[in-house]
This record gives sequence, C-alpha cells and structure tokens, in this order.
Amino acid sequence: MLPRLRLPRLAASLTAASALGALLLTGTAHAQVLVNSTVTNTGSLFNYSYSITNLLPADVSIINLNGLPQMDGAIFNQVAPDGFLFTFDPGVGIASFVPDSAAFTSGSTVGGFSFSSAFAPSTINFDALDSQGNAFNGTTQGPVAPVPEASTLVSLGAGLLLLTAFTAVRRRRMALARS
Repeated sequence: MLPRLRLPRLAASLTAASALGALLLTGTAHAQVLVNSTVTNTGSLFNYSYSITNLLPADVSIINLNGLPQMDGAIFNQVAPDGFLFTFDPGVGIASFVPDSAAFTSGSTVGGFSFSSAFAPSTINFDALDSQGNAFNGTTQGPVAPVPEASTLVSLGAGLLLLTAFTAVRRRRMALARS
C-alpha cells in the first residue's frame, strides 16, 4: 500500500523553501551600488577620490561613508562634481555625497568626489539610499584614525609610571631639605 501524500505539508514546505531562496537571492543588494576609491599619497597627506556606480533600477538619493575619524579637520579640501554636494560631520565621522541639481541616475557612474586627509586608508563601510527608500551597503577605502599598538600603550604607561616615581622622589628630597 502506498503512503498518502500530505499535500498541505508539501505545499507549505515548498513555499518556505521558495521564500528562503528569494531571501538568499536578494541578499546581495550591496553590489548594486559601487563606491570605487583611488588613494594617492603626497608626503604626509593622502588624497582620496571616489566614483559612484548606480546599477539599481532607481536613482540613488544619498551615499554615506561611515567610520571616518571623528574630529574637526580629519578631512579637508572636499570637492564634489557640479550638481552634487559633499558634507562631512566630524561629530559622527560621516561624509555624505548628495545630489543637488544632478542625480545618481540608474545605470550611471559619477566621479569627481575627493578630499584630503592626514589619515592613512583602510576599509570603511558605505551605505546608500535609493529614491524608493531601499537601503544598500558595502565597503570601500577611506581614512581611519590609527589605533595604538599594545606595545605603544605599554611604553606610554611605563613612561608615566617612571615620571610619577621621579616626581615623588624629588618632592620627598625637597621636603627633607627644607626640614
């Protein structure tokens, strides 16, 4: 005797598998907006140039470079191509490329965004928002504030400890000399 097929369970399994497959296929949305960077070193400065490629079916409304150094003067000499704005918020370390009278139209590449920084390049994240409210993200190169190595911190701590000990001994000697 053949087992009875349970069609509702089979249909539910196929629906779940289809939904999972669709989710996996749409998980690569970050590749639809590309932020390409070129970095050149001139002495103690790094010059960053960016181009944005929009492979989406909709226009892109804004591009944010996240994780830049959070300090005034971290980036300077900001340049945007005609029809675009370039802003930098040092309080949160975000640089934004925003259309003004031009646009990041579907299928286009817009270059000419640039700035200078004393900070060396590393991998940073970007996010983009299209005109339909969909968010996209990826990575590119940008300036990153250096993190001191552990040995540097140990050397600094040892130096401060020696300075404190020297000051304490000197004060003690001066106090003994006065009495």
